[in-house]
Amino acid sequence: MGNSVFAAIAKQKIDIFRATFASSREIFYDKDKNRLRHSGEFGVHREEICADFLKLFLPKYLEIGSGFLMNSFDEVSTQCDLVIFDGSNTPLIEDSRNKRFFPVESVAAIGEVKSKLSKHDFLSALSKLAAAKATRRFENPTHVRRKVDLPDYIHNYDLTVSFLICEKLDFDIKDIVAEISKNYDDKEVPLKHRHNLILSIEDGVFLYKNHLIARDIAWMYPVTHGQRMKNFFISPGVDGYGHFNFFTAYIFMLCANATIFQPDMGQYYPPATESFLQKEN
Repeated sequence: MGNSVFAAIAKQKIDIFRATFASSREIFYDKDKNRLRHSGEFGVHREEICADFLKLFLPKYLEIGSGFLMNSFDEVSTQCDLVIFDGSNTPLIEDSRNKRFFPVESVAAIGEVKSKLSKHDFLSALSKLAAAKATRRFENPTHVRRKVDLPDYIHNYDLTVSFLICEKLDFDIKDIVAEISKNYDDKEVPLKHRHNLILSIEDGVFLYKNHLIARDIAWMYPVTHGQRMKNFFISPGVDGYGHFNFFTAYIFMLCANATIFQPDMGQYYPPATESFLQKEN
């Protein structure tokens, strides 16, 4: 049946987000030179627009930043436009240029923010997300928030959530659902590292279909109970809000259910050599 108050607030936020995201290009576009001015600032501006929008649909304990993921295996991701993390369990690690690095254990989700995407750039963005998602690996973690009681690191909740937000897919999307799968398969991207959600503001939302449930419901995990979920596309619908409804509801569930681990920062230092160790006789 729904809730009219929430629906009205969500619609208002979606309308503001749509309008602000679209008008941001006008602010940074140089008509005389037919190109963007200050493209870096334009990208940061859009990231901030997305972060403000997402705050309504995230648990309060999660914060949003941008930067790089890192783990204790000496791996560092490329820069992530959006990093959703548990601030109370994340140390502030910045270099001299204020570039932030996030221990992957306490990161719930990562996102990419794009404008109009060609097919090549779209598939490349998904591959970049998958590579960043793969950095979440560690040994004997201490969990802070976990929705399941399992002995091992095996559940979807324990994986980093990944999503893409763009203005428009600037190509024919008729066969793109199959092409997304083929791109991942050709690059041998494990199922667990594939995206959770893709929101194209003008086109619709990409997620998955859970065939293990009788009604084949829309789903947000690429693999469930060891079985591959098929890619699924949902258009905006008659009212133009259907894809936003799915995206916002599922991004909340994904992030609220995401396991938060406590980083063991001692593991991030190189092993001590014998010359540095002092032992009591």
